[in-house]
Amino acid sequence: MRAFTVGLLLAIAAGLVSCDRAELLGSAEIRGMVVDIRGEPVPGVVVSISDPLTQCLTDGLGQYRLGTEPGRVELHFMKTGYTSGTMVIEDTGLGTVLARPLSLWCLPQTTGLFIFEDYKYRRTAPLKPRPYVESEDRVIYGVGKLTGIVETPAAEPLLLCYKMPSYDGKLCRLAMVEAASPETPTVKDTVWVFSESVPLAMAPVDEPDRLLWEVRLMGPLEPGIYAFHWGALDGYTSTDERIFVFAVAQASGESSIPPGAGAEPAPPAPTDDKAGAISNSSENAATPGKAVEEAPEEAPEGAPDEAPAATE
Repeated sequence: MRAFTVGLLLAIAAGLVSCDRAELLGSAEIRGMVVDIRGEPVPGVVVSISDPLTQCLTDGLGQYRLGTEPGRVELHFMKTGYTSGTMVIEDTGLGTVLARPLSLWCLPQTTGLFIFEDYKYRRTAPLKPRPYVESEDRVIYGVGKLTGIVETPAAEPLLLCYKMPSYDGKLCRLAMVEAASPETPTVKDTVWVFSESVPLAMAPVDEPDRLLWEVRLMGPLEPGIYAFHWGALDGYTSTDERIFVFAVAQASGESSIPPGAGAEPAPPAPTDDKAGAISNSSENAATPGKAVEEAPEEAPEGAPDEAPAATE
């Protein structure tokens, strides 16, 4: 009888071990971390798996953990004010899988072209060109006044377009000429017009929504005044009637903006290692998947947009 009891207990224990092992074999856990482009943890990010629907929030350290079935898993990351992201783990296997850290970009608070410096968005000046008459009745398009111009000390600034057309964008250098308004053809004034094109390439920062785009320069910019547009300086306004104007300061630190023009002074060049990590290429930061959250359409011109703090 004693031998039977001992055998029964051993059989029950073996069954429990077998059950636990089966449960372990049928599940996996993913652990990871979400950071911003500075490498700081981002709490409050919704991390989810579509099938079966499972989700959690990153904690104060930006860390998360999700249970799932072994196999291919697609994780989705979303937080208001940041690009959203997607990460695919081809095979979770069994037990715990440590995912690579995912980096999310903060988003500007309005649309337009921005210079991203020291982890802040500086909105370039949106101006509307108008027709002018140059010599021999040649019509040109330009702006008579430079207002709200931001200036950068960087020859290769990181330029980002948010919620703007990703096609037919042009970057050019502006020059001063003497031209007259069609209403007063005998009175000439100083006008800023197209001078020369600057080669560029457009690359999405977020996928698949593609709301945040990097304007990749093919080389350093000479000191001067520059404008990004979608045909407005050629007389075409169907895509966007504005140009976005900014300035590149002299190597000596002197401003390239003419005296009297309304401008925001250029910030000092970053000296710490963190700020210096940002360059003109988004390859220095992990690329997220897609952008979210409607931004207000307009903000006061010339006002910099602070990047949302990671600890909000």
